[in-house]
Amino acid sequence: MPDDELNGTKDPTDNFRNRQPRDNAAPRLRKTQQTFLDLCVTSGQTLGEVMHELHLTPDQLARWFASAEFRLRLNKTLRFLRHTRELNVQLGAAKAAGLLHHAAAHPEDATRDLPRSACVDLIRLARSSSARRHAQSHKLDIAPALATPHADLDQEQANALAAQLSV
Repeated sequence: MPDDELNGTKDPTDNFRNRQPRDNAAPRLRKTQQTFLDLCVTSGQTLGEVMHELHLTPDQLARWFASAEFRLRLNKTLRFLRHTRELNVQLGAAKAAGLLHHAAAHPEDATRDLPRSACVDLIRLARSSSARRHAQSHKLDIAPALATPHADLDQEQANALAAQLSV
């Protein structure tokens, strides 16, 4: 141990309290704000229930939204939730595809209770989620694809469908 630390002559500017925060450090939130975000993510309660539990008014929440630190942490939390949701959907779709494959390969296996429609819905959700992310990242416009209507649609129905999809 250096002598300056032993005799108490350590430079006070070395104290961690005097250091400047890093630019990429997480912003400091008030305890109530952090509790709010934690409850929103982990409690399973609705936004209204969390606000009621913490005695928050809509005006207080609006002031929090005006705070750059709170918005930064909120966006970080939303990004985490988005990634978690996508991971759950993709993992569930892979498991559902395996269950469907097993049911098709072994129809005699009647002991397995297979909720087929739930599996199919989960696979469709994963596909649509993937397509939506792709479209958002590439700013795709699907209206020109409907310029030539499908054989089952007349031009009026195709135009109505294109209008609905472009909203």
